[in-house]
Formats: sequence, C-alpha cells, structure tokens
Amino acid sequence: MNLKTKMPEVPKVKLIRQIIIGLVCLLFLVSPVFSFAADTQLELQMAPFPAPTNLTATVVGSNQIDLSWSAVSEAANYKVYRGGVLVASPTTTSYSDTGVGPGITYSYTVSAVNIDGAESPQGSPISVTIPTGGGGMPAAWFNPPAPPAGGFAILINNGDEYTNNPIVTLTLKGGSNTERMAISNFSDFRDAGQEAYTTSKTWDLCKGQTSCPGGEYIVYAKFYTSWGTASEVISDKIIYKKKPITELTIEQIKEISKKIADLRKQIAQLFKKEVVAEVPKAPPEEIVPKETPPEEITPPAEELPEEEIITPPKKEVPPEKEKVGIIDFFKEYGKWLWQKITNFWQKIWPF
Repeated sequence: MNLKTKMPEVPKVKLIRQIIIGLVCLLFLVSPVFSFAADTQLELQMAPFPAPTNLTATVVGSNQIDLSWSAVSEAANYKVYRGGVLVASPTTTSYSDTGVGPGITYSYTVSAVNIDGAESPQGSPISVTIPTGGGGMPAAWFNPPAPPAGGFAILINNGDEYTNNPIVTLTLKGGSNTERMAISNFSDFRDAGQEAYTTSKTWDLCKGQTSCPGGEYIVYAKFYTSWGTASEVISDKIIYKKKPITELTIEQIKEISKKIADLRKQIAQLFKKEVVAEVPKAPPEEIVPKETPPEEITPPAEELPEEEIITPPKKEVPPEKEKVGIIDFFKEYGKWLWQKITNFWQKIWPF
C-alpha cells in the first residue's frame, strides 16, 4: 500500500508560479533590446564634435602673434593653448597673443567647446618663431612707443572721482609713434585685442563682468608701435555709484509716475469686484417664540407689591454683524498706500 499521496496544488500557488515563469521568459526576450538601446544612446552621447581646422599664425611684432582658424558650427567658444597651456578662451575664430617675445618658438593648438561645456579634441598644432632682429631687422622693432609729455595716461571722465553711469568716456594719451592700443577691465587683458589708437573712446565699466554693482572700477590700457612693441600698462579708477532717486531726470520721473498711475487703475479695477458675505438668517423659532400649550400654562402668581417686583431685562437679539470681505480690507489699505506714494512723489517732483 502506497502511503505517499500527491496533494493537489492550491490554485493561487499555481497561478503565482506561472506568473514568475512568464516574467523570467519575458526578461530574456527583451534584455537584448534594452542593451542595444543603451549602447546606441551612449554612442550618440559620446560622439565628439570636430576640432577646429586651418589654424594659422602671423607674427605682427616682437611681442604679438595673431592666430586664426575655421569655425566649428557646434562651438560656443574656443580654447587656445600655447605649449599645452591654456592661454585664452575667445568666442571668435581669432586671437592675438601678446605674451610672447623674440627668439622663441611657440606651438599653438585650438579646441572647440559646445554649449554643454564639452570640449573637442585639439586641432593640429602650428609652430611659429619671432625673429630676434638679425638679418636686417630695424632697431625700431624692439623699441617701445615713445611716451608723450607727461607720460602715457588714461583718464576716466576726465579724472572724475565718481560716476553714476557705468558708460564712461576714456581719454587716452599715447606717444608720437603709437599706432594701436589695448583696453580692458582686467589687468591681464584677457578679453582685449589690439585696436587702432584714438584719443577718446566710450567704455563700459561692467564689460566682461557677470554683474554691475556699485563700487570702485579700474580700466587698464597699453599702447603699441607699428611693430607691435607694447608700452607699460597704465590704469585709472573711478567709483561707480548708483543714481539716487532724487537725481532722476524729469522724463524718468514722469515714466515712473505713469507706471504708478497704471498700477492704480489696475487696483481700482480689482476693487470693483467686491465679495459680499451673506448674512446668515436666524431660525424662525429664535425670532418668534413658540406658543406655550394650554395645558402647560401656570396659574398667575400671587401679586406682590410693585416695589418688590423685579422686572428682568428684555433679552435683545444683537443685530447680525456684517462680515467684511478681504477685498474691503485691501481696498482701505490700497487707499492708504496710494496716499503715501502721492505725498512722496509730490515732495521730489510736484505734479
């Protein structure tokens, strides 16, 4: 007699086992698809954009080499390397390197950077050497520009100590053989290139800055001969103060007043839509007392002398208080605020 009896499977257990087997099979079927998609996405993300090409270098003077290259469509800016060291990050396809000297060979490479900050490979290098002056080079090649009477100078707003406008006027004094100049808000001239020399120039104190707060600002300048030899760096400083409200022009005050008037109209339109809270009605039984059933009427009490009778005060139903909406509150506050603003503006500019 076989005592081993096979127990029937519980339907729920059997169903769970079938679901697990199905999920395992499904996993084996779709895993190659996900693997392929992930590999494809990774390859797309890692695909580099091309490096700049056609890099050229031109010796402009004993202290300057001009570089140029072809643009890369995906580039937001470029990185210029001299001897493997980053020297500049221009946003254009050219750069003037003024930190060089004669008799030295320099090697340059350029890479591109996209808007995400990813950098392309560096392009083909180029080498250039500035001559030392031998072989018939004129002596003026190495001579710095001659200073004018009183020396090289730069003045901001004719030497003013303060300004309330970041746009200023520079007065520049170069020498008789000054041909070009460079101006920057940074002492290392990181964002500057050479330009034609002029004795006056409009300048932005906040150029190249991420913000423009009040404070002291310094502008740097240096001058060049036709051979590219630079003078010493000169500078001037000025304190930028934000223009106080009392110094606003009539046109600016009128513009502000117009904006305030428009705001007042908008507030008035808003206050026209008042929210009136509904006063709750009292139940009728609280206003008119119920009549006492006849059977519950008690006989009149024994009459007392008039002086001993104490008449209870009548219970007066207090009037329902009208609920004031929040719009009414802001309406009163708006009137008060407008009066304050009007008084303030009448002090600085009578209407």
